[in-house]
Amino acid sequence: MNKSDVWDNFPASHLHPQLQPVLYSKTLHTGPFFILISGKNNLHQLALCKLVYGIPGALFYKRASRLSVKITFATATEANNAILKLASHEKVSAIIPEASIYHFGIISNVLPDFSEEELFKNIIHQSQNISTVRQIKRFSDGKLVPTFSVELKFNGNQLPDKISINGLHFKVYPSISAQTKTVFQMPKTRPWCI
Repeated sequence: MNKSDVWDNFPASHLHPQLQPVLYSKTLHTGPFFILISGKNNLHQLALCKLVYGIPGALFYKRASRLSVKITFATATEANNAILKLASHEKVSAIIPEASIYHFGIISNVLPDFSEEELFKNIIHQSQNISTVRQIKRFSDGKLVPTFSVELKFNGNQLPDKISINGLHFKVYPSISAQTKTVFQMPKTRPWCI
């Protein structure tokens, strides 16, 4: 039995439309295209690769952790097809990490008087699709108080340089809080995130 025969025996995904996994957009994403797979019963990465080896379009397999594997593809279509085919598998779960689909940006000097819905409706941007707008809040005297900063969630793998709200331009900065943080464990101390 060759590797393509094993892959062809995987069932196609027949999930409810609301349970469909998040997929790459052919127009908004330029790569790299990868998925993360893990076992539903704590399968070791070698056992995972044995189950999924031969995925059409897979360029290479790489360890992501002790129990997960990162598979890289040449095109968005190949990565999406793999996700859809693995969605109903009984031993393997597969996802596209949110950091590959979305990027977060911050704009500042926005009056807190505007609601998130109002900002979302009035944002004009050149090439990116915005999926959510979130007013950043901080604690003051035991309650949450809105700040002059707003976090934007963009579909795609690039942030625009600027956006426009009611004709006024705002520079978009990368959001540090929403990005993946690296945790370092110092000897005999607590972990520190950067």
